[in-house]
Amino acid sequence: MHWKSIFAYAALLFVLRCGVGFFSGLFEIGGLVNAWTLLSFLLCAALFAHLALRVAQHRLAHACLILVIYAAFADVLAALLPPDMTDEPAMFVAVEWLQLLASAGLGLLVGWVLRRAADQRRLL
Repeated sequence: MHWKSIFAYAALLFVLRCGVGFFSGLFEIGGLVNAWTLLSFLLCAALFAHLALRVAQHRLAHACLILVIYAAFADVLAALLPPDMTDEPAMFVAVEWLQLLASAGLGLLVGWVLRRAADQRRLL
């Protein structure tokens, strides 16, 4: 396991998700809610695709550890905030996690396909 890169990816995931959340609240325009969700999905998928390209073994374990560290840090930070700022329905939290897991899965798949194609080209 590459713990330094795991923590770096977890921090980058936190910054990406917080940045998209901040800007979506700052520039909240009627129809752009889905655009912000799509942007968050694509950025997270790109992060996990980059991970899959750089890590030779145990990609899924690395991705799971990144998500666990991200969740732990986000929960600690949410506990420090006033309760009225974190009053979000459980369904929204579940949908956000489903979106994050789907983007991680897609990113890992894309990164694996790209890495496999690069390895096959190298063999030729």
